[in-house]
Amino acid sequence: MTYTLHDATVPLLLAGLNTLLNLLTKAEAHAAEKSFDAAQVLGWKLAEDMLPFAVQYFIATDSALKIVARVQGTEPEVLGKEFAGLADLRERVEHAISRVKAADPATFEARTDALVPLGLGFGKGEMQIRARDYVVAYGMPNFFFHVQTAYSILRAKGVQLGKADYLDPFMAPFVKASQEKQ
Repeated sequence: MTYTLHDATVPLLLAGLNTLLNLLTKAEAHAAEKSFDAAQVLGWKLAEDMLPFAVQYFIATDSALKIVARVQGTEPEVLGKEFAGLADLRERVEHAISRVKAADPATFEARTDALVPLGLGFGKGEMQIRARDYVVAYGMPNFFFHVQTAYSILRAKGVQLGKADYLDPFMAPFVKASQEKQ
């Protein structure tokens, strides 16, 4: 069986998005336990010159949507950047999950070597890069960076998180398959 670009992309995006949902559940529980408005979490940062928690979610979900759109040859969906509370972040992640789940494996494979645009940063223009290179050199690393940064922000602020809170969505399909064989 051939390992495809879809195989290397979609399950990992879904796992990372589910990690973001897990993190929201933990953040909500932390806010309830410590008796503060959970919306405060939106502005939390690791360092003053870093982007806040809500923006980590914006970029992670935006990255997931862009990866799927770019590879499939469609325009990425443009979603709002304003979040009033953690429920807004949850809604955003759930929307991204639905879009990623709809990614067509055949289109992914047909467009593996297609040229797609990659922005080079604000005011720096863009370049064309093969879809597979976009995924492995930029899309997925960028996605994981922002998922991990969201985790790190919560951990630094005292939310009770462990490695499993990040990894469980990635491992779940393999654990389930292993248990079914027994």
